[in-house]
Formats: sequence, structure tokens, C-alpha cells
Amino acid sequence: MGVDEDEVARDVGVGLATFMALSRGNLGRILPSDVSRVGANAYKSIAARGSDYASEGQKKTLQKWFKKFGCHHCGSSKGKVIGDHMPPNKTAFGSGARAAANRGASTTRRVFNFIRGVPLQRFYPQCESCSALQSIAVRTGATKLVSHAVGVRYAVFAGAAVGVSTLHFGTIKTWVDDKVKRINGVVRA
Repeated sequence: MGVDEDEVARDVGVGLATFMALSRGNLGRILPSDVSRVGANAYKSIAARGSDYASEGQKKTLQKWFKKFGCHHCGSSKGKVIGDHMPPNKTAFGSGARAAANRGASTTRRVFNFIRGVPLQRFYPQCESCSALQSIAVRTGATKLVSHAVGVRYAVFAGAAVGVSTLHFGTIKTWVDDKVKRINGVVRA
């Protein structure tokens, strides 16, 4: 049984176009996120002041984003929000003890960190389970991946779009060909 290359290309195109439209152009949601890096669902973040924990005001903002966009790693919006330092404190400061020593750091200490090349950190909204997994990953140096709840939902819709396009391929192809002819006529004129 032969493979119709045009049909396969059409299915891939319809699936990718649907996924791109639903995920706002972020194809990174197809693959899992490493919890030691900024996740594929990251929309907004707040500047973190060194290794200090998120303030109450920052937590309220992060909670609002958490409910709207979900965890920046997995997309879940269930449970309590964690203000996730990115890069993680241990990565930024070299050790957990150095990070703890820099909490509430003086201006002199912050200047020293700048000279030393400590990266600026940002808070992202994170769920408790991704936070626990991240703690293990950073402590052990292992790569821990999480899949995106949002990406799975989008993939289902993309699959449905491919199925519908297969059922109505002739009608859709005629419509697209007509639109392409009109565009080509406008461009050449």
C-alpha cells in the first residue's frame, strides 16, 4: 500500500497550523519542559531581588497569572502558586548555602554578585509538584521533564482538525485554491 505524499503533507500542515493557532505560535509546547529552565508555558514574570523569596505583593501577582496561564512548566493552575526563581538559586549562586547567604543582601553584596556574574533572576508562577521535582533536579543535577497539560489539549484539537480536513478535503482544497488564485491575481495586478 503506497503513501500519498500530498495527503501526508496536508495532514501535517493542518495539524501544525491548528496547533500554532491554539498555542499562540509556541511550538515548544509539543515537547516536555526541563524543570531547571524556564517552561514553555511562561507568559509573564516579575523581577526577583536576588535569592529573596517572593514578597506578598509579588505572590498576589503570581497567583493571578497562575490562575490565568497556569504553571510555567506544566500548565496546571491547581493548588498553591510558588514564586519560582529562574535561573534557580543553586544555579545562579553556585550553591544553596551561597543563595541563602545572599537573602536580604546589602547593596555592596549585590554589586559583588554583579561583578561575579550572578545572573539576574525572575519569578515565574509554578505549581507545587513542579517545584518539588525542580528541587530534586537542581540538587542532583538530573534532567527532569514535565509534559504540558495545555499542549496535550491543543494536540487533541489539532488531531480533530486533521480528521475534519480529511473528511472535507475536496471542499477545503477548492476553497483554498480559490483564495490562492485571488491573492495571486491581486499580487500580480
